[in-house]
Amino acid sequence: MATKAQELAGLKNRTTCLGKAADEEPLFVLRAQDKLMPTVVRIWKELALFHGLPYERQADCDALIRAAEDWQRIHHLSVKFPD
Repeated sequence: MATKAQELAGLKNRTTCLGKAADEEPLFVLRAQDKLMPTVVRIWKELALFHGLPYERQADCDALIRAAEDWQRIHHLSVKFPD
């Protein structure tokens, strides 16, 4: 889980998700403004658990879900379905 600022900083030293991705590698980005984001992360977590997701990554997913739901409560007027 990272904020926009953290991801941008991580591009330089290749330590964040975007920084680690190959230049031609396809990506799928979810933003907290997407109404579906917490649900999609929950579904991803369940699939990953089935395939042996380590405990620390489970906790990362739970933290991301909580952060997204908190953001959505605070910014409810900006929350929408994806464009």
